[in-house]
Amino acid sequence: SVIESDFVVSGCTPYHTFMELIPSFTDSHPRFAKQLAQQDQTCGVFKINTAIDRLPNFACLPTSKDDITAGGGPQHHGTIHFETRLQDLVSAYREASDGIPATRPVIEMTIPSTLDHSLSPVEKGHHVAQLFVQYAPYDIKPEVIFLAQYVYY
Repeated sequence: SVIESDFVVSGCTPYHTFMELIPSFTDSHPRFAKQLAQQDQTCGVFKINTAIDRLPNFACLPTSKDDITAGGGPQHHGTIHFETRLQDLVSAYREASDGIPATRPVIEMTIPSTLDHSLSPVEKGHHVAQLFVQYAPYDIKPEVIFLAQYVYY
């Protein structure tokens, strides 16, 4: 079926939207299609959504009983980073560029349920956390995949 509209809102990348979902648009706009085709669509980032049974307790600003009762303290309301030095970012990028999973990936965490209590049973101390992990290789070296089967934790 065909649905006509003056506007299109898409949750996909421009490439997927125009080249795959509405290719008739790019057929009539070849210059735009060429620009989309030439863009690098690879991404070294992934996201992990988690359910946690309690808020993290940070040594630099410990979680108090008032924080737990309120559904989180100020240390839980922003973006939390898990790197300590600029070199951590540089090393993670270089390893991923070489096709190797980063030894210490750059991780940013948010806990949206501390601000929106409808996301989880906050009254029980439970929350949702989102981890945004940067510098994962888009293409892993074959020898890394081969060696991974011999690693035991």
